[in-house]
Amino acid sequence: MTKPVDVYVTASVAGVLRQITPVQRAQCDRLIAAIRIAPQVGQFYAHDGENRLLRIASAADVHLIYTVTYQVWQDRIFLVDLVVADWHPPHSDMP
Repeated sequence: MTKPVDVYVTASVAGVLRQITPVQRAQCDRLIAAIRIAPQVGQFYAHDGENRLLRIASAADVHLIYTVTYQVWQDRIFLVDLVVADWHPPHSDMP
């Protein structure tokens, strides 16, 4: 049996979600679906102020920055930031 996975959104991400196009929203929904299946799918992005690992998952011009907390009965995905831009994020494999 698979544990349920809740997705939480910060206020800044919610604001961006209200402003993006339907195509970008569909990309974002696909990224969230992939992250729910395999939370480790994203690349290392940074550590936050509480030393939590932040990961980034990208699709075209939509980039989701998130962190995951693992619990016994339920895992939680926190969407920390959503960037919609023709941008190449600094991944750990870049010099």
